[in-house]
Amino acid sequence: MVGMDPLRCPVPGLPRFETSHLERSTAVPGSHLVTGPQERNRTVSGWTLFLAGCHSDAMAAWDSEVAGPRSAAAYGRRGSAQLLLGQPELALEDFRAERRLAQHRHADPWIGIAFWQMGRNETACEDWSGVIDALHRREVELVDVAGGVELPAILWSASAYPELREWRSPAARELRRRWRTQRCQRSRWPGTIAGFLLGERSAEDLLSASASPAEMLQHRQRAEAHFYLGAAALDSGDSAEYHRRLELAVAENPIPIDAAYYLARAELARLTGQRLPVPIGDWSTHDRPQRS
Repeated sequence: MVGMDPLRCPVPGLPRFETSHLERSTAVPGSHLVTGPQERNRTVSGWTLFLAGCHSDAMAAWDSEVAGPRSAAAYGRRGSAQLLLGQPELALEDFRAERRLAQHRHADPWIGIAFWQMGRNETACEDWSGVIDALHRREVELVDVAGGVELPAILWSASAYPELREWRSPAARELRRRWRTQRCQRSRWPGTIAGFLLGERSAEDLLSASASPAEMLQHRQRAEAHFYLGAAALDSGDSAEYHRRLELAVAENPIPIDAAYYLARAELARLTGQRLPVPIGDWSTHDRPQRS
């Protein structure tokens, strides 16, 4: 594989797990949309290289994947990396290819996230709303374990900006639709996000629900909690608290998986006028993260 020469790019051991872009969006326990040991090894190698700082080698590995038979997931992984590198236009192309080629449509926010990072916020909201509409038409097969909370929660967070306030009503309507279901009520996470944004659960409830006995999962869920606490602060006019919560969200999450993490990075970059550094880390000591 391109870029696997340890003399050119030292990598501190292959990690024991890898969560693909598609998996992180489905949040269906045990759902692995990337199958086969050979492809799994390519996936692990690409993210290992990327998180070790070997970005060009990782991109070369993913470039070879997108020409293969299971290219949808590879486009998604490469698109995620493009977001981290501050190249949302390239990420948008990859996410569009992923959505077009995916065998199973999932409630993915990634095209909207690319638009958001580009500063095209209205277009981002239109895409998120469009995915929700597709869910109602039963065109989306895979959603989070609460039945589809992530997309309206993201749309709600966007509507905290006065110029995007028109999106509050459809976001809240969809959150209420999900909150009434037993599936959402039984889902401690991300179901509690819906309750919090609707005013049915407190900030303390949100932070408590984000706790998990699995350390990595708790980091991820706590980062999401900080992001939505920040959105609520922005909605109430507290921009300083919004900034503080964004910083906590980015600092809390050690691996670039969840949509809220990417949105928090994009917002911090906008507020500070500086692109955030690309995360570097070794996943080899962590268990495979999954949604609760």
